[in-house]
Amino acid sequence: DGDDTETAELGVTRRQPPDKDSERSNGSQLRKPPIAMSRASSMGGVSNNPFFASGGDGDDTAMPTKATLEDAAASLDEPTLAALSQVLNQREQSMSQADLALVLAAFDVTASHGSRASMSGVAKKIREVLRDGAKACNSWGKAVAQFTAGEKDMATVLKLGSPLKVLVFSWNVGNKMPDEAELALWCPEGGGDFDLIVVGTQENKYKKKNTASPVEEVDDAEDSHDEDEHEHEHAEIEEHEQAEHEKYDHEQYDHKATQKGHNHWDQIVSKRLGTEWGVVKNSVLWQMRLTVFAPLRHLAGDLARISHVEMRKSRTGIGGVVANKGGLVCRLDFAGTTLCFISSHLAAHSHKLKQRNDNCQEILRETARLAHNHLDAASHFDHVFWLGDLNYRVDLNAKAKEAGRPEKSFDAQMDEVQACINRGDFATLWEWDQLKMAQADGEAFVKFIEGPLDFKPTFKVMRHAGSEYKHNRIPSYCDRVLWKSMPQRINAVKQTLFTGLEATRTSDHKPVVAHFEIASSPLVKTVAPKQLSGAPLLQFRALKATGVRAADMNGKSDPFVVFFSNPPGLFGSRPPMTKVKKETRNAEWTPLEIPVLRPLVESPTELAECALIMVLYDSDLVGHDDPLGRVIIKLGPQDGDAVDLATATSYTVNFESPIIWGNKSAGMGVLKGEFVVALGDDLSKAIGQVKQEKIGSKAKRKQKAPSSCSIL
Repeated sequence: DGDDTETAELGVTRRQPPDKDSERSNGSQLRKPPIAMSRASSMGGVSNNPFFASGGDGDDTAMPTKATLEDAAASLDEPTLAALSQVLNQREQSMSQADLALVLAAFDVTASHGSRASMSGVAKKIREVLRDGAKACNSWGKAVAQFTAGEKDMATVLKLGSPLKVLVFSWNVGNKMPDEAELALWCPEGGGDFDLIVVGTQENKYKKKNTASPVEEVDDAEDSHDEDEHEHEHAEIEEHEQAEHEKYDHEQYDHKATQKGHNHWDQIVSKRLGTEWGVVKNSVLWQMRLTVFAPLRHLAGDLARISHVEMRKSRTGIGGVVANKGGLVCRLDFAGTTLCFISSHLAAHSHKLKQRNDNCQEILRETARLAHNHLDAASHFDHVFWLGDLNYRVDLNAKAKEAGRPEKSFDAQMDEVQACINRGDFATLWEWDQLKMAQADGEAFVKFIEGPLDFKPTFKVMRHAGSEYKHNRIPSYCDRVLWKSMPQRINAVKQTLFTGLEATRTSDHKPVVAHFEIASSPLVKTVAPKQLSGAPLLQFRALKATGVRAADMNGKSDPFVVFFSNPPGLFGSRPPMTKVKKETRNAEWTPLEIPVLRPLVESPTELAECALIMVLYDSDLVGHDDPLGRVIIKLGPQDGDAVDLATATSYTVNFESPIIWGNKSAGMGVLKGEFVVALGDDLSKAIGQVKQEKIGSKAKRKQKAPSSCSIL
């Protein structure tokens, strides 16, 4: 049945966390793809599979013939075959698509033969059919036996090729006991077909009441809770409860969450999801909670897809110490796709717009070094999702002074907003939304995307079904879900649902729920630094930063640029950097002062799946260098460029982009540049030019930097 080494090569074993600086830069694959891609739709499911007609509970004589396998394989689609081919090619075992189809068909054959003996028979039959693919079939046969032990339905076990499905839910619970029956409004029983369910809540502390319908005890007339007016209350953190929840992991949390004394919210959500779901990570910060759930098949065993899980916290409340406001950040790797989820509760009050924007910066700053020593959560991962009670308000007076018009009274604003709600004119409310305006001004959430707010504002409502608004607050979209992707992965995310849930009755906020489908990030094959002779050569012709942030007391900075990549490690374990420019907010580097970059990719076509991350720093003689912001662009040809990387000998990239610090670009300056990437036949000529002209000779390397560029 093959040896253990071959099975491990399939990429189904749990990976060890990489060194945070080197990030798997030793020439091995930077990403390991999912072992399989769903073919249920292409094969019509197990019951419609033509070779099940042969039957035979474990009887090897009932195994399908080559002709039967070929008939079944004919229904497989090209993407499925290409995906399986990628897995095998990763292991340096090339097979034709016809042979791959037979192997894949054999997986479903196994589903009708429930014992290890019959699975071994399947592997034997495949070896007979594929005489030239004995080694590949040997290890696949072993994998089949492992994956299907105790499993009958291969369609559920091997979700090959289908996009990652994620549900994101955010709710300010209002410190009132929720109605358990209302979980059905957003959480499918048993978790549905989702791969991850991310639940972020705020003001989630309440006493469990012994009543079937907790909403019967809610009286809006006597409801004194108002986060705007009572921010300073309950400043004492329940340390014991927090410590208990912080030590949960996916192996023990499900059991503990159902025991008496543990959080009621966790109990009812876990109960709704059922015993086939577990917790990837759970974190608590006073009344904020962030929990990531996943099916158990993703968490443990040979089919485990989730790894590199980390969590960070940030307190942004009173004095930057109290945890009544802040953020919880969780990162994970799902079968090679890196994801990050940020759940936050930002400053209240309509007039505290700047404080909200500052909260975002503080959260990213305090949770930095999550998986990378030099990048924050908004600049490192394939995709980052930001959810929570962000508290941005609808403000009709926001641009009054700029427009030269008088400000409107509270009552006039209330009447106008309510009229928009009544006629379903939500687009007008977006124009007055503080978050949308902050994005346009570069003050917050730069480069983040949000689906249309085609539903009624979620705050501040009476605690009953429907959206009846209290008259002491302008109705606003306080509760949000946004996301941001690496430039080469923007089209990988599709939002299929984004809505508010008016039927909830226990809080003065309505929850929001969003569904996403995320295409897996492709494998990027790399080479070892000693084998970079054929690697592309990236040479800057120009690089200029203008208006960078003043980080020193003299009102200036000492800027330099450090180069990183997505996936990480394309430029080696010690990232290259430019020469430092002294005492200026406008820096321009010559080709001699910019490192020559050699992305360690196996083929030029891999560049289309990579990004170049340029981080600006202020050089300090004492202490750490201060980050000034970053610019991220595609490493491959830009949108609209007609370049075929398989045949091109070079291409040129011109860029001009605002510098982003955290999620803010206002006042950070602009980075502009041009570089040429030499490939194939032009490579040797470009290397000769670099050596002759000593291009990059004044550039350096981060940490123990040599006096000249050694990348060549």
